[in-house]
Amino acid sequence: MEEIIFNYEKFQEQGRNCLKELELREDILNIQKNKMLSFDYSAESVELIMVVINSFKNSYLNKSISFEVLNKYLFCLGWYLGETILKNGLSSKGGKWCASQTIPGFEGKTITFLQDSKGMMHFPIFKVQKYLANGEVDDLKQFFNSCINM
Repeated sequence: MEEIIFNYEKFQEQGRNCLKELELREDILNIQKNKMLSFDYSAESVELIMVVINSFKNSYLNKSISFEVLNKYLFCLGWYLGETILKNGLSSKGGKWCASQTIPGFEGKTITFLQDSKGMMHFPIFKVQKYLANGEVDDLKQFFNSCINM
């Protein structure tokens, strides 16, 4: 299989731009104000990700936002979760963003993930999608802690 080229700079630019857009939404500003949390890449901000996902889930179910908008912001929140994991310890263990088209079960699809120097793979973008589907069963704080404490 041909090796894919992962454009890290473009990936980061997409994540940063989407986060800026997300932060300008009135509903997100209200959530941040009420919860006294912000997207500051702290361990505490992982709670904000869960609150925002729950808010978007309700908006989607109430047909206030489209499936495309929901998916866009899920990518953004997954990117943010990954960046927060890196900034809180995984990067000091050799952690970095990677992409592959050979992940078992996803062959041929480009999957973006975090990988540490021991080869351990973490999937924050998938994790936020699972949280949307399953709620607290797929707790993001537990995922965050397991990624940085390995």
